Amino acid sequence: MRPIAPWLALALLTAARVHAQPVETARDLEVQEGWVTFATASDATRMGWVPDGSGRLFVATMSGKVLVVKNGVVQPTPFISESFNHYDQEGLLGMTFDPNFASNRYVYFFAAMPGFTLQIFRYTDVGGVGVNRTVIVGGLPAGVLDYDGGGMAFGPDGMLYFGVGTLQGLRSADVLTDA
Repeated sequence: MRPIAPWLALALLTAARVHAQPVETARDLEVQEGWVTFATASDATRMGWVPDGSGRLFVATMSGKVLVVKNGVVQPTPFISESFNHYDQEGLLGMTFDPNFASNRYVYFFAAMPGFTLQIFRYTDVGGVGVNRTVIVGGLPAGVLDYDGGGMAFGPDGMLYFGVGTLQGLRSADVLTDA
């Protein structure tokens, strides 16, 4: 798994120009020498600015929580809190916002689930908390789960695209027609 700290630092530095982020931080969000450390999220996997002008940053963690950072402070209530077993390499791998987030409030997640399967599901942002969990794609075989996949993005056609990685030899990652 690639470390997220460099990307988190880059996003925070880039966003500082767009959103006037304060220098003061909470005890569990520490910025030192351009690096961001989460005392409560050493297993961060993805992050993204919520596209609603609220200045909220969502930080997805392998353990299943999506932390909310607002004005440089990690909020006490996570956006969602799924339950995963670390020893089975389960957890949140990807996250993306619906292109129509302003109207439908959908946030999509890619996760390694129990039984070595992958799943894409979404939550609806209601009052800053994720509700109405809906499975979009479930039961994708995951090989032995070595964190190769989890990337998700919406294309210009409005379709949701995702990558499952190499699946540890279960399928060839270079053959796009393999199902």
